Amino acid sequence: MEHYGKISTDRKKYFTEPAHIMGLAMANVEGEGLKPGANPPLPPKIRLEFLDGMRGLTAFYVVLVHVYREIDAGLQGDGLPVLFYWATRWMTHGRNAVSIFIVLSGFCLMLPVVRSATGQLRGGVLQYLKRRAWRIIPPYYMTLILLVLLFLVIPRPLQSLMGVAWNESMPALTEGTILSHVLLIQNLSLSWIYKMEIPMWSVATEWQIYFVFPLLLLVWRRLNLATAVGLAFAIGLALHFLPHSPLDQAIPWFLGLFALGMYGAHIVFSPKRTAIALRKRFPWRSLAWMSLTGLAAEYFLRPSIDANFSTVFISDLLVGLFALSVIVDCATHRAEKRDDRLAILAVLESKWVVWLGKFSYSLYLIHLPILGLAELPLSGLHSPVSKFFGLLLLGVPMALLASYGFHLLFEKPFMSEFSRSSRQKAIET
Repeated sequence: MEHYGKISTDRKKYFTEPAHIMGLAMANVEGEGLKPGANPPLPPKIRLEFLDGMRGLTAFYVVLVHVYREIDAGLQGDGLPVLFYWATRWMTHGRNAVSIFIVLSGFCLMLPVVRSATGQLRGGVLQYLKRRAWRIIPPYYMTLILLVLLFLVIPRPLQSLMGVAWNESMPALTEGTILSHVLLIQNLSLSWIYKMEIPMWSVATEWQIYFVFPLLLLVWRRLNLATAVGLAFAIGLALHFLPHSPLDQAIPWFLGLFALGMYGAHIVFSPKRTAIALRKRFPWRSLAWMSLTGLAAEYFLRPSIDANFSTVFISDLLVGLFALSVIVDCATHRAEKRDDRLAILAVLESKWVVWLGKFSYSLYLIHLPILGLAELPLSGLHSPVSKFFGLLLLGVPMALLASYGFHLLFEKPFMSEFSRSSRQKAIET
């Protein structure tokens, strides 16, 4: 997991996030001239495969960041050739991947709401939470079980050879660590947050955001979505600025990025005139390029990976705006069936990138222990550059294959049509 900087004097932060975002979306409805209270016709279904592509590339970037961090734990380039460090420094900001996942999550969870006639969660809040739990928690718990088995079975001398991230996850088998991970509250304490497996902290953050989503929908229905976005950022920043806030390490302003994703779904698929005007007239591509330029400056001009709150928040916000711009631009392009072909869509909808997105949550969950196991046969390599390429050639393929197998066994059964149909029958009876 990436050390992205210091907000307070000696607090280390890492990153990651689950890839649990659905790939289905609905086409756009213009809705002009609808009478008040009238139900708009449901639009035909379309497949927004670029969402899977975004998840796939983002999850793969997380893997590359962890590969890099195994040779440069402090992310300062110590002991690395200067040219190699500058050529690979783009791998030192993996925390930004979490921001993209959060925006994607807000966008996709908002889609069925914004296109419904009532603007309500299907089945109510309780059924919504059940659906989220069914999708996220089984693979997560299976990962916990596998991690516990690895900690118990692998001798401690061998574990010491499994790399930086694995050793930072210890001590893992303490009562507080295990219980906090089971309850998805490990991100509330620095004693738990980076234990067991460092990436899991963002699963807890995402899970907690799910409980705030219905509140943001209520604000949207009573006022407007722009107010809901402002409220989300206000809540997140307030939790940060509370003295000794127990939620600070959970990155509470991610709630604002989640609301940005919600706003993107509203812009693309809402029949309201303001949304139509925004998606047709706002320069989304220009905003994407401006955000990307700002991120590039932050990546390469910042003298140290350490940062204060302002730098970290601005970085997260720029990533959020970039992700929002790309999603709105690509989704509008697909929903309106435009003839021109976007270069970014060609990449995000390519076969292998979309394939990565299908099991990106599994890849996110278990790639780190697989990289640790791959380090065992590479432990004799003393050159950091040799170790880096060794992990690329051995660890990355191992992580991809193992993650895909994990997906088939422990993730796909909870996301299939059969599973949803069976669960719905159980609910109805």
